[in-house]
Amino acid sequence: MAQLRYLYLDSNDFTGTIPPEFGNLTSLQDLSLGLLTSCTIENLDWLSYMSSLEELDISGTSLAKANNWVNGILNLKKLSFLVLDDCDVSYVMHPYSYSSINTSSTSIRILTLGNNNKLNSSMYHWLSPLTSNKLVSLGLYGNKLEGIPKYLGNLFRLIALRFYNNSMPINFPDFLKNLTGCASLALKMLDASSSQFTGYPKIFFPTIFGPI
Repeated sequence: MAQLRYLYLDSNDFTGTIPPEFGNLTSLQDLSLGLLTSCTIENLDWLSYMSSLEELDISGTSLAKANNWVNGILNLKKLSFLVLDDCDVSYVMHPYSYSSINTSSTSIRILTLGNNNKLNSSMYHWLSPLTSNKLVSLGLYGNKLEGIPKYLGNLFRLIALRFYNNSMPINFPDFLKNLTGCASLALKMLDASSSQFTGYPKIFFPTIFGPI
């Protein structure tokens, strides 16, 4: 199977650990290991052999033991589509900080980290290396975030931000101020429904969006 380009194994009843032998599929461009709910991934070192990979979906498959998962993702220089919904990433906080990472090292355009229920704002320290000015869609829904950092607001190609079902109270004016960098340039869709936003629309809407 050395020439295999597309492999979809999602929504099966496999059990146990995802084996590193996946790394032998060096020609893969699209890999889906989503919804393997009885499986875990202990490390993603094998991703470094998959230099052609452009799309990766491991939603619903636990990364709770994969301490080096950010490194594994950053090795994929062609990766443009990454889905990490419901992956227990809140258990694997990475020590990266935004100031020490060259954000041009990633080509990711679509990134989702939704429904990692215990994921809080400390995740922004290791999220930063996965974001760059190539990012057009970001999903952070279903988490426990206390807003967004300004560096996300400066992603001037960001078209869609999904922030719904967030379970922490957030002052909406402050949230929007940190988005003004991209909101004034490219943002076309903001889904902040069913979140615990607070504030006074009459005061902050004219300030952020301008008068009628």
